[in-house]
Amino acid sequence: MGTTLSLSAGVLSWIVAGWGGSGGVVGLAALLVGALLLDGAVPVSLVMSQRGLFSAHPNERARLNGLFMAAFFIGGATGASVGVWAIESFGWHGAMIAGASGPLLALTLHLTFLALEAPSRSKGVRK
Repeated sequence: MGTTLSLSAGVLSWIVAGWGGSGGVVGLAALLVGALLLDGAVPVSLVMSQRGLFSAHPNERARLNGLFMAAFFIGGATGASVGVWAIESFGWHGAMIAGASGPLLALTLHLTFLALEAPSRSKGVRK
């Protein structure tokens, strides 16, 4: 539930920040709300992901944490690069679409995996 909410908040934050391009007080407020929402969504998603990973493989915590944080860093660096390209190529709304696409893809994959696990959970089978 926490992962679903944090990824949904991540998508919503980019939608709200999209109004920031309008300028003025409304634009500034949209940027502020979008940034605060994203700033809350990212660490919650990080913690929920680490919790799932560490509970699945408790004896490999150190190694998995190193790999997880490396992947998290690479993802952030890639996202920043894509954001620069998107704003240069497509302007403000292009950058907002590019920003929302990451959490939207993650949310789609998360919900897909939840749906695939649902039949085994309903039968009482635990993985």
